[in-house]
Amino acid sequence: MVQLSLEFEAHANYVLPVVYPGRNDELVTAGMDKMIRHWKLPETAESGRPHLIREVSAHANSVNSLAFTPDRQFLLSASTDTNVCVWSWPALQRMHTLSGHKKTVAGLRVAPDGSLAASASYDAQVMLWSILTGELLGVLKGHKRNVTSLAFSPDGKTLASSGLGEEICIWDLPSQTIQKKLHGHQDAVGTLAFTPDGHYLLSIDNAGILRLWSAEGLQLKREIQLPKSRMGSFAFHPNGTLCAIGAEHQILLCDWLSGEIVEEIQFKPAAIAGIAFAPDGKGMAAGFADRKVRIWDLASIGV
Repeated sequence: MVQLSLEFEAHANYVLPVVYPGRNDELVTAGMDKMIRHWKLPETAESGRPHLIREVSAHANSVNSLAFTPDRQFLLSASTDTNVCVWSWPALQRMHTLSGHKKTVAGLRVAPDGSLAASASYDAQVMLWSILTGELLGVLKGHKRNVTSLAFSPDGKTLASSGLGEEICIWDLPSQTIQKKLHGHQDAVGTLAFTPDGHYLLSIDNAGILRLWSAEGLQLKREIQLPKSRMGSFAFHPNGTLCAIGAEHQILLCDWLSGEIVEEIQFKPAAIAGIAFAPDGKGMAAGFADRKVRIWDLASIGV
């Protein structure tokens, strides 16, 4: 059984995204209290408490998403205040404020080469930004309702977007046009991700349906009914075969290709907003509505 190794109060309100900054002993968190916090983690709960390295009052409202550039030179944040911010790392100095959305920015992703960021908003638009200059490079309009999820293909040439509508938009980034729309989900699609091997686009809707689409041709290859609905947070394990999916009172660790449940982690707080695996794959962190971050030791499942 997976063991809870650390639990600490990280914010004054809901903890939303959590990300590891390329190190197993550090964690970055953000929340509804508008703060971004950079933590030094102890080796074990017995060896001490997390140490707050740095914090910044980042936005005028909730910080909904965080994303690092691959070289870890920049951290990006997205907020209910309609803005995206670019921060130097690890100094957390504001480099750019990216303004253009009219409503909450819910989704944020950085392209594989680190040059481009995409933001998804309740204004039904996806915006493309230069991370280095802060310039708005394009506005993608194909949705009719809130856009919440984004995924770049491994080659950075394709972007998938989804939200409250049941359709998934596939964008050709060089031309900034819709390449295809994927249909079949009967509920809002809250999770999108290209699989680590680059062969599939994975989508999960609020009814707990996981679909795998071929990256080449974008044909539906597999549909899996997960045991829980209202799935939210999602992360791939560094081993490439395992993923974590957050639901109410539970995190599912499963094989994304077969749908086999490897472990079910139960907890009392109902709302979970962010999940991240440590770079070495031996730990998993999650942010909760009770203001706490919890970290589990995954050694018992052999990863």
